[in-house]
Amino acid sequence: MNNIFLIAEKEYKDAMKNKLFLVVFLLLIVLTITSIIVASLLFQSKVLDYQNSIQALKESGKIITFSEPQFSPLKLLRGFIDYLEIIGAVLGIVLGYYSIAKEKNRRTLQLILTRPVKRSDIISGKLLGNTLLVSTTVILIGIISLLSLIFIGHAALSGLEIAKFLIIILLSIIYIVMFFSLSSFFF
Repeated sequence: MNNIFLIAEKEYKDAMKNKLFLVVFLLLIVLTITSIIVASLLFQSKVLDYQNSIQALKESGKIITFSEPQFSPLKLLRGFIDYLEIIGAVLGIVLGYYSIAKEKNRRTLQLILTRPVKRSDIISGKLLGNTLLVSTTVILIGIISLLSLIFIGHAALSGLEIAKFLIIILLSIIYIVMFFSLSSFFF
């Protein structure tokens, strides 16, 4: 079991040194914040248009029989989810490829296998390390998107909306780890 944790730690540290991973991570952060800003401005524009229309109807003497549209703060995260799907898949594939390619290029896999380490320990360690890396990444981006939603989008989240958001984060981690696993398996 100790071998699994050692390999997982090595995988995590190696990925944090990978410039491509860092670029993809920063790109995802920038796209997340940008999508929330754009969605927030678009929503505020729609609210302003709605309020102007109501005011114009009241001034013309018309009776208003419809209710105000409901605001769902999680709709502002639609762009974030789209980017997480696309860039998350790329991130999983890059991590999977890099995880195996670096061992082949450095010829360290043969060296590791000469030690008392099982192949299943290597696979489990790589999967655990990269799952922790993906989890850390998605959780950090989730925190940034929540803070952006609250401070930029001026949205108040209910307990149900926070629960839905946490489910999105969990499913995103599983989604990216699946791409990592597929990429590692086929490489």
